[in-house]
Amino acid sequence: MHYKIVKLDNIPFAKIAATALLLFFSFTVNSQQISFPDSMLEDGFARTPDPVIDSLLILLDNIEGDAQRLDVLFAICDESVSSNADRCILYGAEALRLAEKSNDLEKQLLITMNMGVSFDDKGEYTKAVEMYEKYLDIIKLQQKNKEKIPGNLFTNEVFALNNLGYVYFNLGEYNKALEYYFKGLAIADAHSPESRSTVLGSMCEVYLKMGNVNKSEELARAALYSATDTFDLIIASRMMGDIFEKQHMPDSSLYYYNNAFEHAQKQGDNYLVGMAVEGLVSHYIAMEDYGKVTRIAEYGLSVAKELNSKTMVISSHIALAKAYGQIGRHGLAQSHAQEALEIGKASNSLNILPECYNVLETCHSIEGDYEGAYKFQKLKEEALSSLFDLEKGQLIAAAEIKYLLQQKENENQLLILQQAKNGALLWRKTAINIAAIIFSLFVLALAFFLYKNNQQKKRYNLQLEKEVASRTAELTGANIELERFNHIVSHDLKEPIRVIISFSGLCLRKIKNTENNDLKEYLTFIKNASAQLNALVEDIREFTRIGREQPKQKPVDLNLLLDDVIDHLSLKIKEKKAEVDYAELPVINSHQSLLFFLYKNLIENGLKYNKSESPKVKVGYMDGQGSHVLTVEDNGIGIPEKHKDEVFEMFKRLHSRGEYSGSGMGLSICKKIVDKLGGEINITETSVEGTTFQVILPKEKVVG
Repeated sequence: MHYKIVKLDNIPFAKIAATALLLFFSFTVNSQQISFPDSMLEDGFARTPDPVIDSLLILLDNIEGDAQRLDVLFAICDESVSSNADRCILYGAEALRLAEKSNDLEKQLLITMNMGVSFDDKGEYTKAVEMYEKYLDIIKLQQKNKEKIPGNLFTNEVFALNNLGYVYFNLGEYNKALEYYFKGLAIADAHSPESRSTVLGSMCEVYLKMGNVNKSEELARAALYSATDTFDLIIASRMMGDIFEKQHMPDSSLYYYNNAFEHAQKQGDNYLVGMAVEGLVSHYIAMEDYGKVTRIAEYGLSVAKELNSKTMVISSHIALAKAYGQIGRHGLAQSHAQEALEIGKASNSLNILPECYNVLETCHSIEGDYEGAYKFQKLKEEALSSLFDLEKGQLIAAAEIKYLLQQKENENQLLILQQAKNGALLWRKTAINIAAIIFSLFVLALAFFLYKNNQQKKRYNLQLEKEVASRTAELTGANIELERFNHIVSHDLKEPIRVIISFSGLCLRKIKNTENNDLKEYLTFIKNASAQLNALVEDIREFTRIGREQPKQKPVDLNLLLDDVIDHLSLKIKEKKAEVDYAELPVINSHQSLLFFLYKNLIENGLKYNKSESPKVKVGYMDGQGSHVLTVEDNGIGIPEKHKDEVFEMFKRLHSRGEYSGSGMGLSICKKIVDKLGGEINITETSVEGTTFQVILPKEKVVG
């Protein structure tokens, strides 16, 4: 779980609060009447009553003197950082001006951090970066002057670097985020061990987002072992649960979710309890244990209401709506979905609307209320469209922010290079003057010049290497954005396809007893074509998923693997009255899920393109020199010699869809899998009697 550090270490806020109260009492003793400030009536901040803020605003409007105003402005800024970002920024800007005027570095530190967090919360990342960098500049100034500063200086520096990394994490600039996290980790290791768990947790989130689950698990374990308080322990345990959930290891994920939950209850912190409950709910939803989902989510809902967290209340209602829908209690499912809808609309949480409408559509459809189901289907489509437009706008805004940040960084680099150039020119002039004045030192001056020139070349080479690394990071970011775009497109394609399939099937059931055969035929064509398009989208998603997956070698029993494949294809095998045979196969070191899809696609291919009354597929194995040779042989229609290389291309079909259905991607997915495993695939023989595919994989170690 990624989070930002708001408060600094050991800053004496009590002194500021005491000053404000002293000023307040002093003022009330000497005044007959207190006038309420215009800001409380016009800027909207006081619409929700807050005694502390209201008192501070009254005090601010009735005092003079920069020192007193700075204390009150700072108190307003600090009180607002977690509740009202706009107010924090507005009063923080004036407080920062007065703190700079009086050279109060202690308050400058707190104000810049608070404003940075507030800009971050509002999504104004360029201003957030400016505040965090200003904060680091103040710390560097203190280090340079060796002046005393309250709190743990190194811990606060780590937190600022963590927040800078968080900004770039939000922008999808993962390499840039890691750059700041590594800087923070180095300082934490050397001077601030209590902040180490925080940085490791942030890095864990980045690697998880980048798809590197193994590295993410390694960092989460390190964060768990480095935790110095219960808060860090609970956060790290929740991360471990999320990682094992992604790896489909339910026992391990449940252990860490329960660990987080038990410690959160002992801590008595409702926010941490709610966060742990969300992990348990997601686990039991994945396990389809909806009875436990209802019990845990009901408890989570009560905690969220007590905490007054709209986000947690909404997620609890949605979980309950799904669970009650799955166990047939559609009335409760609709009630919780409606509750989530109302809160989501009021808080402008557009991302939850499609999920709520989907639950309501399903409930009405099961109850036979097709008119109601259609109404919620239309509302869901409108919500998805609005959400897509919002995401596009956010992507454009993020791109603009990245451009501005890159432009600023380029300007800084140019300034550094210009300073280096000016320095080199200065040294040259110095060398010439020395040589002219003292001839005896000519040789020494020349050697010094050559040395500086060599150092300069090294700096330029280093700069060039940094530029290459930067371009590489940009390319990585572009690839991540391309995959994100692919996900959005695939999602937006699948939703209308599912609607077409669903409603064409619904129409077919409606006219089942009529004699309008033409209409039945047209609807059947629509349904079948939609199913083919859905299969094509699924194959494209599978193709891109394989490209992202990082193969991890482990022992794979090919006999057990083929049993799973045959079980998966049992309906097709029975439908074709086919036989799938294989002799005793070995255990090899490879990637189980990739081999599963390889065998599945090759066997499916042999069954599909087969006109025999008794289709047969035979799976074999040969021990090659330094390689495993896997074979899949069928008695199908065969592949002509001239086409044996073309069949592995994407969307390549040798027959029309009227003859054989399919997306034309099955063998191209096989080729992608084999390439990922470092092997090769080919057709060893083609004839009218069938086809034999041969897969050659490198042999690292044969287990059995």
